[in-house]
Amino acid sequence: MPRGFSEKELAIVRERILAEGKRLFERHGLARTTVEEITKAVGIAKGSYYRFFDSKELLYMELLEREEVALKSAILDRARVEPDARSAFVAVMQQMIDYVHTDSLIGRLRQSGDYAILTRAVDAERLSSHFNEDLVTAETFLSVLREKGAACKIEVRVFAALLRGIALNAMQEEQIGPDVAGSAMDLLISYVADGLIGKGAKK
Repeated sequence: MPRGFSEKELAIVRERILAEGKRLFERHGLARTTVEEITKAVGIAKGSYYRFFDSKELLYMELLEREEVALKSAILDRARVEPDARSAFVAVMQQMIDYVHTDSLIGRLRQSGDYAILTRAVDAERLSSHFNEDLVTAETFLSVLREKGAACKIEVRVFAALLRGIALNAMQEEQIGPDVAGSAMDLLISYVADGLIGKGAKK
């Protein structure tokens, strides 16, 4: 990209990269989308791309995080309107699983099996930063459950990892068995809810 571009112009190009990257990732998936395809769609040289992102995986990561902002807001809203802690936990887990099965960027990772490619390509520091963002949502969700009467004697980082584990399991339907994965996930969520909140809670 030529020198002398203003900050505003650079910001515009960056947003175009994000927009075209999202369009191509949704159409072809992570593995089958190339940096060359993205830069061609934006109308910049391949070398200019690396002024904004070090790899296509980091672009995917930023898009994924943008997408998750709306999801996190939605699941917290859902938790707040549920009548009790157990129903709030179960409803939020189901909403997470439903989201994994939508035609979203996380859904594309599930369908294509590209999740391993993403995590291998993104450095540990970047992944750690991503997981730390999850802590904020996990802490708020945990507070909502406690406000609804759940003891939930669990540390926030462990709770965040638990939520992540359920989401990752939802992405492994083929390995679990497509015909039984849904039933298995329902049982898993029920058992976790019983352990966290108690069998005697409202259902």
